[in-house]
Amino acid sequence: EISTRDWSSDVCSSDLAMCAEHGRSVPVTIVTFGDPDPDALRLYRDIGVRRTVIGASRTDWADPASTMPFIDRYAQLVDELR
Repeated sequence: EISTRDWSSDVCSSDLAMCAEHGRSVPVTIVTFGDPDPDALRLYRDIGVRRTVIGASRTDWADPASTMPFIDRYAQLVDELR
């Protein structure tokens, strides 16, 4: 039985890894804080994370001079990480 609270917060990376080992996927979206490195994003993909929101809690998020290079850096990885 699923309680009335949001159970998705109880899913951890070991749960996702176990699902991946058994050929199953769980449609999970995660939010990363800061600037995750490409290896972390690959790991999320490999364990079944379907969507990763990047840039949460970034400073200067409204400044195009820092935001556009941030977006460009991750845009280069989109095709690889699908």
